[in-house]
Amino acid sequence: MMVRAQELRDAGWATTRIGALLAREFGCPAPSVNTIWCWVQPGARDRQTAAQRAQQRRDRAAAASFSFPGRRSPQWKLGRLRALRGQGLSLAAIAGVMRLDFGDELSTAAIREAVEQDKLPRVWRTA
Repeated sequence: MMVRAQELRDAGWATTRIGALLAREFGCPAPSVNTIWCWVQPGARDRQTAAQRAQQRRDRAAAASFSFPGRRSPQWKLGRLRALRGQGLSLAAIAGVMRLDFGDELSTAAIREAVEQDKLPRVWRTA
């Protein structure tokens, strides 16, 4: 089908008409104009793939800009709580950091219990 699309394009057919011709010729649904464009334009697929990958990288970077990198185990997070408390942060400040970094909603009481008793907060034990 790709070769036939290239032949039709070389014969002067418009990309928008090639889909209908292919559907009639091969008896299947017409490929999208974008697919046909990638078939008939030299290097189009590579350019489009590169552009899509660049956009995906930008999207991932934007989504991850406010979250701590990677998934972390509850034990790792508990160590982070202890380290933040060791640096002198208040319980409320630690709750804010954990909310920002991981999306975890922890009460100050849960943080106090976790730090003082070295015990995982309940929300992490059930997750």
